Amino acid sequence: MLHSQDILALYRHLGTSDLTVVDVETTGSKPDHNWVIEISVLQGCPRAGITKHRTQLIKPPIPIPQDIQRFTGITPEMVIDAPDPTQVWPEFFPLLDTGIFTAHNLEFDYGFIQSEYKKLNIPFSRPLDAQFCTVKLSRILLAHLKSRRLPDLVRHFDFPVDTSHRAEADTLACWYLTLELVNRLEQTPDGPILEKLGQEWLTLEDATQLLGTDVTTALRELMHPRIVNKCTRRGEILFQRHSVERIC
Repeated sequence: MLHSQDILALYRHLGTSDLTVVDVETTGSKPDHNWVIEISVLQGCPRAGITKHRTQLIKPPIPIPQDIQRFTGITPEMVIDAPDPTQVWPEFFPLLDTGIFTAHNLEFDYGFIQSEYKKLNIPFSRPLDAQFCTVKLSRILLAHLKSRRLPDLVRHFDFPVDTSHRAEADTLACWYLTLELVNRLEQTPDGPILEKLGQEWLTLEDATQLLGTDVTTALRELMHPRIVNKCTRRGEILFQRHSVERIC
């Protein structure tokens, strides 16, 4: 878990960084029980443009549910002759292991890709300062919009992108969104960005990582009256980033 100043530094360097924009389509929402059926990887630097864009259908070892077929447009017939995961993931590793791993809702795409490599007993991880989620920055710079869903942002900004919910189109959409965010970053001083970052609500796991300690010690420190917290409807306690960082 990065501190606010480290996140800000990552944001400030996006315009001149090599990005690896990733999107996956899957058989469901849970990585442990589902499989990727399409991956698209776009590489480039916002200041220099796109250098590579590769998309691949993948034949999963389980059927593609009807609702996923309707949602993505990917049918069993489309993947019947596609390579299976054991062929695709080793081939894509060099692409995914370079640049800043970028995605719209990074937790989903990154989690699925880690799961796919885990199934093949191949370790895969990217450093925290090489991960960028366009959803999180959109919440800061596009807070005035009613929705930060990728299809809605495509319509709002009129990005030149085809149908959503296919990996190739979504990586392009994420790329154009990143360009928009980089332009807005250049017009936004540090103060408002740090203020928004400080308002983020952290889980106990995230707060523990931020404090760099174990859960027992973190809980003891997080129960201090200075720590702003709230309880969700599910009974989970969340902690405001700003107050947690003050005791780091």
